[in-house]
Amino acid sequence: MVTGAGFVLAALLPALLAPAQPAFTLRDAAIGESSGFATSSYNASFILTHNDSGGRPEYFVVDTRTGKTVARVPVGGAKNVDWEDIAVSGHTVYLADIGDNRAARANVTIYSVAETRPGSHGPTPKAIATTLTYDDGPRDAEALLAPPGGAPRFVVTKQLLGARVYTIDGAHLRHTADLGAGLVTGGSWSPDGRRIALLSYEGIFVYDAAAWPKGRAQVLPLPPLRQAESITWAGNDAVLVGGEGVHAPVYRVAVPLPAATTPVPSPTMSASVTASPAASVAPTPGGAVEPSPPPSEAPKGKAGLAKSTSLGAIAVVAGLVLIAVARIRRRKRGGLG
Repeated sequence: MVTGAGFVLAALLPALLAPAQPAFTLRDAAIGESSGFATSSYNASFILTHNDSGGRPEYFVVDTRTGKTVARVPVGGAKNVDWEDIAVSGHTVYLADIGDNRAARANVTIYSVAETRPGSHGPTPKAIATTLTYDDGPRDAEALLAPPGGAPRFVVTKQLLGARVYTIDGAHLRHTADLGAGLVTGGSWSPDGRRIALLSYEGIFVYDAAAWPKGRAQVLPLPPLRQAESITWAGNDAVLVGGEGVHAPVYRVAVPLPAATTPVPSPTMSASVTASPAASVAPTPGGAVEPSPPPSEAPKGKAGLAKSTSLGAIAVVAGLVLIAVARIRRRKRGGLG
């Protein structure tokens, strides 16, 4: 006889094992390698995205309610060597040309340009280019972090065995911290300034901005993306995440308050460099794991009840195994990510 948790799990299993449904799909076939998301400063229902290396120097404005492109904005004076992320702060768009798969670029570039108001018509906005150099040699990076109302402050590298955080300090990128998250492909600062989200092939890592880059991360599982590449906040309690490919799906992932988080090793701060509050890219005008409560002790003399409770616990464990296997199979079918 199985009671309690076993019956609850049996009822929930079909929903838990059902494939996640995207919030919308990028309908524009011209967006083939979306490599960054940012929420528009003019309309929270619009996101900005761009293509990966070799694409045109432009960004797309997409309506999240329909998935349709509402504007395609060229960026004057810019070149897309390897654009990997995008951020919007104030009414300024920052495009991070920081990809370097071979770790061979002498320097990288962040372009800043006034955000074009949706529906407006005028000359092509001209970008300001800021050239940055890593103090410890070339790095491949795909995440740019800009706080609300401020210029970009951090670049996060894409590395297999843990990411590195670099502080933007004038024309320099100074190694500030090491993180437990690996293979980071995007980043975003929440609108209220309280949390930072990093997207990786391993999951979604959410940090307390006040403690950043120290502290522990709340880790959320990835939806079934082909290759996780883009992330932006949707308000302060959810993120939108997407991957590469034509007509790529975009998922909304709820980000609960960090009541129960999965620990990530605390970062190791560099001895000689501390995070600088100053940002150098000039804008253009315009948690620990919370232990589960102990199981209730079976009343004395109630051997039958104790046995059924044990069977219920076994059913719970079996169900969790099934969920894990299903997720692994979905991830294998979708490739890396």
